[in-house]
Amino acid sequence: MNKKREYPFKEGDEYWTIEESLGSVSGISSCWDDVSEEIHNNNPSKLYFKTQDEVIYYILKTNQYKLK
Repeated sequence: MNKKREYPFKEGDEYWTIEESLGSVSGISSCWDDVSEEIHNNNPSKLYFKTQDEVIYYILKTNQYKLK
């Protein structure tokens, strides 16, 4: 039986992720598409957010990212 995969967003939805690079952290906005599905398939535990405010809140709440 070939079960259809479920994704956190539908094609065309805007979503946000947290990306770290060179010691800094950024909230990145993207549009859900087939590439997003591939990324999700490769790392299903990746965090996704609906808004930039959710990203900021998560970063501040968890205190796991170094803010400069």
